[in-house]
Amino acid sequence: MAPNNDAARAVVAGAPRAVRLAFLYYLGNVVLAVTAAVVNLVMHLSGPMVLIGPAIEAIVFLGIGSQMVLGKLWARVAVMSFTWMFVAIKALEIYGLNKAFGHNMDQVALFTFSCVGGELVLLILGMVSMYRSSTHDYFS
Repeated sequence: MAPNNDAARAVVAGAPRAVRLAFLYYLGNVVLAVTAAVVNLVMHLSGPMVLIGPAIEAIVFLGIGSQMVLGKLWARVAVMSFTWMFVAIKALEIYGLNKAFGHNMDQVALFTFSCVGGELVLLILGMVSMYRSSTHDYFS
């Protein structure tokens, strides 16, 4: 039997604006992560292993994030835990990218730096949006 998509749409439409916005911030983060990884792969700066990080982010933010939008408290806590981990990784990545300038690929390093900085901003905006006071009743 097929799942009732109308019921799921009604629940998502009933989610507070801040929760839906947090989910969109996390989706934007996934898009930037995949874009930066593909550019690094195409420019031969990294091997195929560079795609593992964006794949994990996609699984977390699409899979668990969709449960967060449906109002599951465990998903909210899980997304927050992963978000803090990704914030730490992105901060270390930015620190490492500072040493990439001055070599042959300054434009690619700058593009990657911009993508990672954008990811960091979107992660923080997602956290702030998800934990606004208007969302507390939705997760209880």
